[in-house]
Amino acid sequence: LIAAFSYVLADRNDEAGELIATARERSAELDDVWLSAWVDAIDGLLARRAGRLDEAEAASRRALDRFLGLGDRLGTLLPTLNLGRVECARGDVDAGLALLDRGTMLAQGLGDRLVTTLGHAYSARVLLSEGRVEAALDRLVDGLRSGRHAQNRVLLASVLDYVAGALAAFGDDETSARLVGRAETLRPTPDRDPLGLCSVVVDRMGEASFDLAARTGGALQLDEAIDLAVDRLALVRARAQANST
Repeated sequence: LIAAFSYVLADRNDEAGELIATARERSAELDDVWLSAWVDAIDGLLARRAGRLDEAEAASRRALDRFLGLGDRLGTLLPTLNLGRVECARGDVDAGLALLDRGTMLAQGLGDRLVTTLGHAYSARVLLSEGRVEAALDRLVDGLRSGRHAQNRVLLASVLDYVAGALAAFGDDETSARLVGRAETLRPTPDRDPLGLCSVVVDRMGEASFDLAARTGGALQLDEAIDLAVDRLALVRARAQANST
């Protein structure tokens, strides 16, 4: 299940699906409600990422009900976040963001830095898509701060990708390319910008210049890359605020 979760975050859906299927068979053999709840929680993430929103909602609600029945507050975090993303995907952004906020704040209160980071990253991506730039940039900074200690390289790679995409939207192509390069080094197999958030940067810089910047970023220490991302986000945030006034 841990491996399946990382594959989901890395958008490697086929590998994730195979592992989830194996885990579901094993949990049925063991008749383990807690394990079954985790299977549903991660399967819900996979279904949502594949666009199967009804399946995602059903799996996440089963997981949530089981965790609540067991009194496992930590277990409720992922399905709560996923239900928020499902609502956003269906167009009810306010309801979705409210669920994302609930899950993120609960994760923060429980000291789960991984899910806190995931919640901030999810919210930032939705806010960016809605044009709520300043709020999205704040969430990305929060995600980087918690992600520094989350101890999940694939998740942190996703956050760096989101930051790179946000910076690309503001024309900071050099930093965007560097962060994409550093994110690539965090994944179990080489995969540069899997969500295509920085394709515009390649067009503007040219492939050779983009590749050079990405390789330069890939050589950064992780803390250096995070500090760079936080600093550039703060600069973009200040400019966005100045423009709005």
